[in-house]
Amino acid sequence: MTVAAIDQIRLRRAVPPELRIQRGVLEQGATRFRLLVLACGLAIGPMLLASSSPWIEVRMTMNETNFRSVRIQGDGVPDAQMRPLVSACTARCVIGPDGWLIEQHIANMIRIYYLDGGDVLSWLSITGKVELPEAWKKRWSKARAHAMEGGPDTNWIFLAISPGRMPMEDIGVQLPWFAFCSGGYLREPGRRVPLLGQIIRATPGVFGFRDETETFPDELGLPKKVDLVASAKLFAKALSHESLIRVGRSPSQIRAIVNEGSGLREGALEASYRVVASTNYNGLIIPTLFTYEEFEARAGLKPGVTLTVVGRVDSIEPSAKPELVLVAGQRYSVSDNRFRHPGRLVDQISYAVTNGQIPPKDDPGLQRLFEKAVAAAPLDPVRKVHWALYVTFVALAAGPIIGLLASRRNRKRICPMVNIGQSQTKR
Repeated sequence: MTVAAIDQIRLRRAVPPELRIQRGVLEQGATRFRLLVLACGLAIGPMLLASSSPWIEVRMTMNETNFRSVRIQGDGVPDAQMRPLVSACTARCVIGPDGWLIEQHIANMIRIYYLDGGDVLSWLSITGKVELPEAWKKRWSKARAHAMEGGPDTNWIFLAISPGRMPMEDIGVQLPWFAFCSGGYLREPGRRVPLLGQIIRATPGVFGFRDETETFPDELGLPKKVDLVASAKLFAKALSHESLIRVGRSPSQIRAIVNEGSGLREGALEASYRVVASTNYNGLIIPTLFTYEEFEARAGLKPGVTLTVVGRVDSIEPSAKPELVLVAGQRYSVSDNRFRHPGRLVDQISYAVTNGQIPPKDDPGLQRLFEKAVAAAPLDPVRKVHWALYVTFVALAAGPIIGLLASRRNRKRICPMVNIGQSQTKR
C-alpha cells in the first residue's frame, strides 16, 4: 500500500461519522444537480435551436389511389376485374424564409428540387437499374431514357433549370411542394394553380382552371383550402403556358385538346385540396394531415373521383439552410428551361457540365446554342391553330356584314332607275 493511500485512510478515520454522512449527502446532491442540468440542457437545447433557426425540416408520407389509370387501362377489361392503382411514397421538405428543398428516394432514383433565387434546380441521380413510366420516356430522348434505365451512362446526374418558384413534375413532388413550399408562389400576381395530379410540364391545359384559394394567416402563407374550377376560356389560354413542353405537338393534337376544353362543364369542380389538421411550430402553421382529390369535369362522362391522395406528416424538426452543391469532375446533363422561344418549338437547350458550375443565362456559349436551336425549329402549332380559328371567326363574323353592304349597294343601283322611270312618266 502506498503512502498516499495510508494517509487517505487516516484522514477518513479522523473525520467524525456525522460529518462523513453530511459530506456524502452533499456529494449525492451535487451529482443529482449535475444530472438535472444535463437533462434540462438536452430538453431546452433543441428548443433553443428551433427558435434560432428559421428553417424547418418536414418529413411526410403520401398514399395515392389512382382511378384514372383504371379508366385508361380498362379497355376491354370487365369492370369486376378493374382495380384502382394504389401507391405510397415519402418526401423530405426543408422550408425557410427565402427558399425550399424537396428530396425523394424512389426505387433506385434520388430526386432533389431546390429553389435557388428565381429558378428551380432539379437533380436526378440513378443509383441502379430502374423501370421508367411510359410518360417519362415520352418526355426524353431514347438515349437519355436508356441511360436512366441502367444503360452505360448511369454515372451521369441529370439537372433541369426552370424559371419561377414551382417545380414542374408529377404529384410525388408537386403535392409536397404545394403543401409546404408554395406560400411565396401563391402571393405572386397572376399565378395559376395547376392540376397537381398531372405531369405538369407535359400536360397541355393543366393551368387552365380557376382557383378559389384560402391560405393560413402567417408568415409562410401555406394553402389551407383550394378548389380548382373548370373554365373553357382559361383552358384554351393554358395551351400557350410558358412552362409546357411543346416539342412534338401537331396541329391536330392541339385541335383535339381545344375540343376537349370546350367540352368542360363550366364551373364544375376539377380538383380539391384540404388541410385536415395542422400544428403551430414557432409561430408557423404547418399542415400535418391533408387530402387532394381530382374529379371528372368533362361533359358526357360520368362525374366522379379520378384521384385521391392523403398526406401525413411524420416529423417536424429545425434545420439549417439547405445547399445543393455541384461537384467538379462529376458529369451533369443539363436541360435548361430558361431558354424558350415564343413562336418556335424551342422549350429548352441541353448541354453538359463537368466543372461544377452552371453558366449564367447570358453566357455567350449558351446564347449561340439557343440561336442554333431556334434557327432549326418549326413554328409552334398552337399559333397556327389559333390563327386558323381567328380567320374562321373573322370570316363568319364578316359574312353578314358583307351581305348587308352588298344589299345596300344593290338598292342604290335600283333606286335611281325607279326615279328616272317615274320622272319620265310624269313628263
